[in-house]
Amino acid sequence: NAVAAPMPGNDTMTIKVIGHRWWWEFQYPDQGNFKTANEMRIPVDKKVLLEVTSVDVIHSFWPPQLSGKMDVVPGVVNKTWIISDEIGEFGGYCAEFCGEQHANMRFKVIVQSQADFDAWAAGQVQAVAAPATDLEIEGQKIVAQGVCIGCHTIQGTNAKGVTGPDLTKLYSRTTLA
Repeated sequence: NAVAAPMPGNDTMTIKVIGHRWWWEFQYPDQGNFKTANEMRIPVDKKVLLEVTSVDVIHSFWPPQLSGKMDVVPGVVNKTWIISDEIGEFGGYCAEFCGEQHANMRFKVIVQSQADFDAWAAGQVQAVAAPATDLEIEGQKIVAQGVCIGCHTIQGTNAKGVTGPDLTKLYSRTTLA
């Protein structure tokens, strides 16, 4: 007989996982309600409840070293949980053909010590510093006048797009796309 693993108890951290064409969004409601794209960070030895859904087509969330596959269906919230007893980086994939860029719909799960995770999460909720150097000011002008703002959000700017990932804390991520 197959037996489902029991849901974790009260010391569980929740992460909302949202599949988009063709990227993953991770929301952290328990840590200040920030979000990241294509990288999910969790503390080692911490039970993490994943609430998984999609905004567009059917996807399949799969970090093979940490969990089985989970269907990701528009309008439906499926729940699963993970826990890792090992610090490191683990690959994740969309395991359901979801369109022409499906093969590029990858993500990372970065498992850290609790202290490292807490420091990272604290940095995610800090306000973004205003551009200070001439180069930073010029970069902000280029972004504000470019086509990127049609799809992406960058806090503190006129970039309010919702189709692509939020780029506000882009340089806190270990990968680009």
